[in-house]
Amino acid sequence: MANFKYIKIVSLFSSLFLTTSMAIGGDDNTPPDVLNACSQCHQHTGNAAIPGWPPLNTMTKQQIVSKLKGHREQIVPDSMMSKVTFELTNQQIEDIAEYYSAQEDISQQPIRVISPEQ
Repeated sequence: MANFKYIKIVSLFSSLFLTTSMAIGGDDNTPPDVLNACSQCHQHTGNAAIPGWPPLNTMTKQQIVSKLKGHREQIVPDSMMSKVTFELTNQQIEDIAEYYSAQEDISQQPIRVISPEQ
């Protein structure tokens, strides 16, 4: 059973690595293609998909750049992020940080409830 779990993890990271090598998006406010790897855990909005993981849309561009480069350089030992960031170029990191720092933090906004009568 442990081998199956390992195979699933390797498969996940393999698909993430393939998406990190894709081209960066244009200037039309579309997410860079490299965000496909990021959005698995941080969504395209920057809100954490998993409780306890950092919401990227609450960070500044420089904070995101610093964290991504730190993970890529393995300053945080045995980090899952270092496995995702190891192939990122400086330009890709800048593009990711630019995109996520510009996203609105919607995590604290109230949920709008629509009644059946509306």
